Amino acid sequence: MPLFPHTHLRARCATLLVALALSGCGAGDTAGTASQPDRLLSAGTTAVAADYLQPVQQIYVAYFGRPADAGGLASFEAQLAAAGAPNDIQKLTGAYNANPAIRALVDSFAVSDESKALYAGDTRAFVTAIYTNVLNRAPDVAGLNYWIDAIDHQGLNRANASLAIMAGALLNTTTQGQADAHVVSNKITIANSFTTTVPSSTYRGNTAAALARAMLTLIDQNTTLATFQGTITSTIKAIADALPSIYAGNYNGSYDGSDSGAFTFTVSNTGVISGTGKSSVYDTLLIITGTLGTSSASPLPLQGTIGQFGFTGTIDATGKMLGQYTGSGVFGHIVAQRATP
Repeated sequence: MPLFPHTHLRARCATLLVALALSGCGAGDTAGTASQPDRLLSAGTTAVAADYLQPVQQIYVAYFGRPADAGGLASFEAQLAAAGAPNDIQKLTGAYNANPAIRALVDSFAVSDESKALYAGDTRAFVTAIYTNVLNRAPDVAGLNYWIDAIDHQGLNRANASLAIMAGALLNTTTQGQADAHVVSNKITIANSFTTTVPSSTYRGNTAAALARAMLTLIDQNTTLATFQGTITSTIKAIADALPSIYAGNYNGSYDGSDSGAFTFTVSNTGVISGTGKSSVYDTLLIITGTLGTSSASPLPLQGTIGQFGFTGTIDATGKMLGQYTGSGVFGHIVAQRATP
């Protein structure tokens, strides 16, 4: 793995140096890769998107600390295939400096707001954060110093560092290295299962990403997909529960004559209601605000205002909302149905 591209001797010795350094810091193991499917492309084989499931998932875990979403996974699989990239993580890291298309793809992860939020600060803090997110542990002194020197003095740039550290982790055969490699391998297995299970409609946004990232921190060298399945399920539920629910409906009643209109509003996971409506009779815009009850009762009570008028109602377990609005000389009914999630 040519960590030091500016010097031919260092480029030739890079893989050995990484393995030796990681044997001191315990960041990986060759035994950990032995149990993984062999995903190297044979000579003359044309790359297809499906060949890149493993490396794309590894990139997501390395740079975002979480599983890929289905759309992102498919997109980056296709882009790596189009670039003719290796589908082995060590070779992919090595190709970073030689292939501009690969470099651009990896850099797009590294410079994203999500990755920059995870990996900020000076080089020491940066390397420590990578160890925490990739290996679920703090770096030992030898490993920390090695990667600080590689970044600050030996030509390894930050954009390639997360992937290089994960790739190096899979080369080590020390006791700690084997444990780390199994952590990485188990993370990828769990991440693949999560990606294929979580609905794309709910796995979006910062809260969902944080919950998925927190899930991966629970993985250790002994984790299996079978024993972790309940955690995957509960995480997917927590992601869905954290999203605001969107309701759409209609109102009708009397306001200096007949009045009716349509509205949409959201109910956040904290029970805050907000939205807008529009009268089809008077062509006026109505601002909707309110709160949803927090009791365990079903249906849940809600109250708020539609325009200048107060409204009360309920939302049942099927997502149907029924209510009424009142004011001076005003009365009407409102009906809505939850649209998402």
